Amino acid sequence: MKLTEQFKEAKIIDIKVPTSLAICNPSLVASQEGWDVLVRALDPVPYQGDDCEFLSSENWLVRYHPDFSVRSIFKLNDLDFRNYCREATHGLEDGRLFYWKHQLFGLFSGLRREGNNYFNTMVLSRVDGDHLVDPIVIPSPHGQAREKNWMPYVKNDELYLIYSTQPMEVYLYAGKLEHLVREEKQHANLTIPPLGGAMLSGSSQLIDWGETSLAVVHHRRKSPLFGKLVMKHVTKDPDYQRKKVLFDHYFIRLDKDFNLMARSKKFQFETSGVEFCAGLALGSQGILLSYGVMDRLARIIHLNNKEFDNIW
Repeated sequence: MKLTEQFKEAKIIDIKVPTSLAICNPSLVASQEGWDVLVRALDPVPYQGDDCEFLSSENWLVRYHPDFSVRSIFKLNDLDFRNYCREATHGLEDGRLFYWKHQLFGLFSGLRREGNNYFNTMVLSRVDGDHLVDPIVIPSPHGQAREKNWMPYVKNDELYLIYSTQPMEVYLYAGKLEHLVREEKQHANLTIPPLGGAMLSGSSQLIDWGETSLAVVHHRRKSPLFGKLVMKHVTKDPDYQRKKVLFDHYFIRLDKDFNLMARSKKFQFETSGVEFCAGLALGSQGILLSYGVMDRLARIIHLNNKEFDNIW
């Protein structure tokens, strides 16, 4: 199901920032003044230097009024942050915005490269005006060299980090990671079988949904082989690299103990290929999701309550 085809009346908001770079993977959060959106900007052509490639990356903050008229747009200054934080030397990728103790934070995947090796480490940052400040490095609980797509959730002023939802793995952050939930410790919900062969990765933050919580997760899978061969050798599709993988998204609901209560039908936003949802918020009459398309567009979709109900 593609949301923009299934729900033709859904409101779409294009996010724009004043940069020559491509923009993608926006993260939306509700604020007291309206909405805040973090947008990643990147150079679509890999930089050649120091014997390896990487994507140049910037982070922009767009602040909207409740009606999505723009209040302010500015690039977040992270140079001091990156000089201080070795784990983010080469950029801060795919951040998720959230409010914690009345302050705006971002949870990023910090990038560091050494020769031909890449390292991604989760890094927590506070947003102070137009600066990213006070980096907190969160080492991988499993000693992995590359960590991405953790989902933050603030509940009763405590910060939870959802490492994975299939298998379920949740941590409380209180100066360090405190392990809370693993799948084998949960009561299995037999009415929601796991998706075969799929590791569900984090997408949005979690938000409160009544007595439960709501989030968007994704499953990254390869396009069918025949289709890839046609795109690469017959049509010579210039977007081949972004279409050879498919992203299926799902809403999930968790109870107060992080047990899976419900999972929606799978959906895409508007295309087959690279799409990424990093933001979720409750609107006055429905749900808002922020998403990137093909690493070059950033948008928000507003689903009314009826449309949202039809995804389950």
